[in-house]
Amino acid sequence: MMQRKVGKLNKLNRNETLLLRITRKLLILAVYPNVRKDISDYLKTAPEIIRFVQKPTTLDATYNVELVVHRRQFMELLTNSEEQLDKQYEELSPAEEKIDGLFMEAYKKLSSDNEKQIGGFEWYGYKGRHFAFKNIMMNMGIIPRNTLSVTSKDHDAKAT
Repeated sequence: MMQRKVGKLNKLNRNETLLLRITRKLLILAVYPNVRKDISDYLKTAPEIIRFVQKPTTLDATYNVELVVHRRQFMELLTNSEEQLDKQYEELSPAEEKIDGLFMEAYKKLSSDNEKQIGGFEWYGYKGRHFAFKNIMMNMGIIPRNTLSVTSKDHDAKAT
């Protein structure tokens, strides 16, 4: 893991993270608005403990589905040759680029941090790298906190 903290992802993981990003972006664009309305309607009659203590979020409602989709996609990726992985990446990268503008507008409008997953799937493998590896290693105590060089500017740069 230490060797990969700033290195490029291999083809399998490059495609895996591309699919994770596309899935999350499509959820935020197409599913979150309807789920948010359903949650709002539900909260009108929900018990107070749910309305004020553990309010459901769009992320709560979609995360398990995202994990199931990811597992299926990853198992399919495992059957692909290097050439198939390259072809898939060439086909899907432009699709992601086409939705990025709409996604960024929708992302900015998410109602709260509760709708966002910190270091969420929408950023995994961005530009062929996984920026969260350093944070993961820091949280696991593999590298000390004072050597962490990723800043909020790095994350904000991804969002623009």
